[in-house]
Amino acid sequence: MRLLDRAIGRQYLLNVVLLLLILGSFIVVVDASLNLHRYVRYAGEHDHFPAKAAATVSIIWNLWWPRLIQLYNFTLGFVLVAALGFTCAQLVARRELVAMLAGGIGLWRAITPMAVVAGGFVALGVANQEMVIPRIVGILLADDPRVNTEQGRLGVTNLPTTADASGRLYFAKVFDPDAGVLEGLRVWQRDEQGVPTAMITSPKATWDGTAWVLEDGLIHPVGQAGQPRPIDRIETEMDPNAMAVRRFAGLGQHLSFARLGRMLAQDSSLTPDLRRRLQRDRWARVGSWTATVLAMVIAVPFFLTREPRNMALQAAKCAPLVLTALVLASLGVSVPIAGMPGWLSVFLPAVILAPAAAAAVTSVQS
Repeated sequence: MRLLDRAIGRQYLLNVVLLLLILGSFIVVVDASLNLHRYVRYAGEHDHFPAKAAATVSIIWNLWWPRLIQLYNFTLGFVLVAALGFTCAQLVARRELVAMLAGGIGLWRAITPMAVVAGGFVALGVANQEMVIPRIVGILLADDPRVNTEQGRLGVTNLPTTADASGRLYFAKVFDPDAGVLEGLRVWQRDEQGVPTAMITSPKATWDGTAWVLEDGLIHPVGQAGQPRPIDRIETEMDPNAMAVRRFAGLGQHLSFARLGRMLAQDSSLTPDLRRRLQRDRWARVGSWTATVLAMVIAVPFFLTREPRNMALQAAKCAPLVLTALVLASLGVSVPIAGMPGWLSVFLPAVILAPAAAAAVTSVQS
């Protein structure tokens, strides 16, 4: 039995890897053919064609390796189902399922090694979502392939104009929430009508737990005569975590489950809409992976049959149902549902797919 499990698992693993490589290569080739002139321009001036070609390939690689990492999570559900169909078609073509039944082995035994391999790919996707993608957010958001890894790690970015509870507006050229550092800081103090009255500048500010400590800080009067005077700290409730919430609120799907949890727990100034959005982003990945597993279960009866069948016809029957399930899962985790908490609405596709998956499991004649 172990020999049989290894043979089926190895075949399924090979099919998944080949599909991922083919799909990724196809996307990169299409993009490179459509945007080759732009990549050649990025490559700069070279006297020799080999150097020019090498620089262009390097530019394409720098742009697409992080995108392929992100693409893995988006396409994994489709790839796992497609690989299931290819593997079962190969087993049917070689009459291996018939041989298993003749030997007294149930058909579910053929699915077991495939389920183990699929579980490994899902676990890899979870690790990718939680540990890899958050570290390359800056690269993913940059359209310039010349952005390097250090510039693209999570949190090291600029801080757009952000207001605190006192009405002050903060802007920084570099913002690192993990280190609690702002560089190139500009802070505008405003009156009750929102008119700036002073501007605070500092090349670097560090959070000490209660305030931003300024290096060479100066406060400049706005609209009135006077010389700049030194200032060494700004006391505010706008700590690095609160700034990170506002800076990355639209990037929740790129952040880890733990970081989103810290944002929700530590910042009491979140608006209800922003809190719901962050909750939905946090739990959406759980709902998405659950729906992906259920979609794969729904596909099993179409390919796991006691008698040989036309696998192309079975795939044609399976495709609309499984694609609908995957699209439903994608929409369910990205579109808010009125009247439902954000963390609960993302599980609605899984709830809808669960009865179909249960029916699929009981319909297999093994």
